Amino acid sequence: MEYIIGLDCGGTKTEAFAYNVKTGEEVASAISGFGNLVVDYDLGMSHITSSIVSIFELLEGSHCKGIVLGIAGVDAGGLKEKVSNDLMTIHPTIYIFNDGQLAHFSILKGRDGICVTAGTGSVVLGLHQHKWYRIGGWGHLFGDEGSAYWIAKQAIKLALSDEDNSFQPSNLTLAIFKFFDVKDVFSLTKRLYMLSKTDIASLTTVIAQMSEEGNQEATLLLKQAGIQLGIAVEEMLRKSKLSKESLEIGLNGSVIEKNAQVFSSFHNCLEDSDINVTYCHKQSSCAKGAYYYYKMRELEGFPWGMQ
Repeated sequence: MEYIIGLDCGGTKTEAFAYNVKTGEEVASAISGFGNLVVDYDLGMSHITSSIVSIFELLEGSHCKGIVLGIAGVDAGGLKEKVSNDLMTIHPTIYIFNDGQLAHFSILKGRDGICVTAGTGSVVLGLHQHKWYRIGGWGHLFGDEGSAYWIAKQAIKLALSDEDNSFQPSNLTLAIFKFFDVKDVFSLTKRLYMLSKTDIASLTTVIAQMSEEGNQEATLLLKQAGIQLGIAVEEMLRKSKLSKESLEIGLNGSVIEKNAQVFSSFHNCLEDSDINVTYCHKQSSCAKGAYYYYKMRELEGFPWGMQ
């Protein structure tokens, strides 16, 4: 049985799956530590390598057609070439994408369209006639509009505005104080500068809960996040020339996948722009993008094993 290996290399874990190239059936899997090579190249690469080796311990290595990886931040500074060279000792056929591209292949199954990722961060990727397009994804300092971090940051700015305007702390502000275990904005800001972006983004779960309980400030923040993601799609359409008459959009990440308020606002934004959308939902690990990438090349007559 011939198979393809897909790896989704994330900030907390590396997921490796082997798929039958004929049927797409998952035939082996392995999970290891984080695969974000920007954070720690050597340790991240050791996790990636161990995941691949674990697959080869379960399946005959000579039957592997190739390895497709999705790695966050891999487009920067020659990293893709370094990863490829380091992995050539394991297998001669290596394809490397960023994690958003692998998600695109997985959710849209190799078809043209847009993938909206909104989790801790955000990015919108488009694929049209074999060419990639990108809107956003510039990180929490300069972008990530509509993401969990962005929502949390807007909520924190409202709390600071209460203080600047000598307002009594709102219910949302008090909930922020409670979440971060502080008593005022001064201790809040001190604590925030000691936290990671993931820690700050986790505030969004409280905002979502408050919205469900009827808090208008929280609901408005979630609606604004959906609008930001909708605007990014509109920008993508102008950039990529994808047709708004029949557009497939893949949804990836907890904010856009699981928050009904964000999705509703996002959908309404696209409707207002007369965009005819079919939504595609994630059905398996983004690692399955490897299989759909293989089938896409096969269907379009691109030789496998050639970059």
